[in-house]
Amino acid sequence: MRSSFTTFLLFCFSVFLAGCASLKNKIEKPTISSVAIELKQLDANSQTLAVTLTLKNPNGFTIPITKLAIDLSINQQGVISGASTEQVNLPAKGEGKVTLLLSTNLYKLVPTFRTWVKNPTIGLPYQLTGKASLPLISNGISLDYQGKWVPPSPF
Repeated sequence: MRSSFTTFLLFCFSVFLAGCASLKNKIEKPTISSVAIELKQLDANSQTLAVTLTLKNPNGFTIPITKLAIDLSINQQGVISGASTEQVNLPAKGEGKVTLLLSTNLYKLVPTFRTWVKNPTIGLPYQLTGKASLPLISNGISLDYQGKWVPPSPF
């Protein structure tokens, strides 16, 4: 009797693990539908950017994101990395927003900003890559977005 019960429990556990393993294939990857970059603080030694991501969930069920890590490059130069552990629940077929406050030293972008100051309407190309951590998906899911950032006018 005990052997049959143990066998039954092992079978149930195996089915559960197989279901979890196939879960990643069932989830359509959320996408970044928009990015807003706001310069929050500027001084000679550091700058703080508020990066707000709007994440779109194409699935028919809520997706809980437990951690979000991003890398931001401006004009093909790595500028900043950061993470948020604020849990966000992306509603089924809906959107959710996450804001990360990131501090950096943009000194290496001085030549890029000099070019931009001469023509501030051109914007600066950026790329954002990231990884969203989800329960039951060990490697998380990758995110990618490209756009142009028009910093506040210096004039």
